[in-house]
Amino acid sequence: AASETLVDPERPECGHVRIRVGMCSGPVTGCLIGTKHVKFTLLGDTVNVASRMESTSTPGHIQCAEARPPLPWRALCPPGYRA
Repeated sequence: AASETLVDPERPECGHVRIRVGMCSGPVTGCLIGTKHVKFTLLGDTVNVASRMESTSTPGHIQCAEARPPLPWRALCPPGYRA
């Protein structure tokens, strides 16, 4: 569906949404940041690895870390993925 969604419907020349995904499972730390506009965020190596995987991914693809992902994530991993 994202590949069929225009970035800006009023300017179709901008093209379609191109999504990249990086997935990694492992320990994270959750915390609240800010005082005026409080936001919840996740921190840790797991988040950093997933972020790097996303940033180096090919648009329209999902990258999964080698660590065995939880069951719900396995359905999203590319064909041929081995944990």
